[in-house]
Amino acid sequence: MKQTYLHKTPDFGTLTLLFGGWGSGAELFAECRPKDSDLMLCYDYHDLDFDPGVLKEYSSIRVVAWSMGVWAASRLFSEGIFDGLKVDSAIAFGGTVELADDLCGIPEAIFEATVRGMSPVSLKKFRRRMCGANLNHFEAHLPGRSFDDLDGELKAVAGALSAEKTDGNRSGHSVLKTFWTQAYVGNDDMIFPPANQLRSWTRQGVPCRETDAPHYAPEIFEKLTGGQSID
Repeated sequence: MKQTYLHKTPDFGTLTLLFGGWGSGAELFAECRPKDSDLMLCYDYHDLDFDPGVLKEYSSIRVVAWSMGVWAASRLFSEGIFDGLKVDSAIAFGGTVELADDLCGIPEAIFEATVRGMSPVSLKKFRRRMCGANLNHFEAHLPGRSFDDLDGELKAVAGALSAEKTDGNRSGHSVLKTFWTQAYVGNDDMIFPPANQLRSWTRQGVPCRETDAPHYAPEIFEKLTGGQSID
């Protein structure tokens, strides 16, 4: 996993820790400029190696996670990475703890077919479904990552999910309601079925609100990283 500051000033004791989705890069979140905190992006889930040492200088941390980043942040929590840190809130948008699950995530057959059939052509189709009316914005902020890099990341995550299923762990789902404080679901999400997201968060006992948005919603990223709620 890569960790990179998007915004940092010596005056802030608060950090917003943003977990991006699959294929993310700093370019996607260049417009996120919280006024009250530093902003660090976590992305590229070829592995989930995470350095918590840089977080210890902060007296307050808020976690914001999008898409596959919800699963990644959940994994880190279940592994105790955030133990001893002052996490004031953890907000999820457009993703679930389970990631690939017939009832609580991307249906497994669809996820597996996406992994197997990934190609430059299918990637373009995926991005159109992901963005909806926000496609032009996405293409203007396209992460500088190669197709092979994205394909490798997706296959690595699929391998981690397979290992979870074998271990019967599923990211320690039963304890995650003590981590996530709020979830938002886009009604126009064509990647994670909205009904599955709602079902997942209801089972977790996490407050969940619906909003009119596709899976990729830059205006929502700006609000959440800025500490604002979504109407």
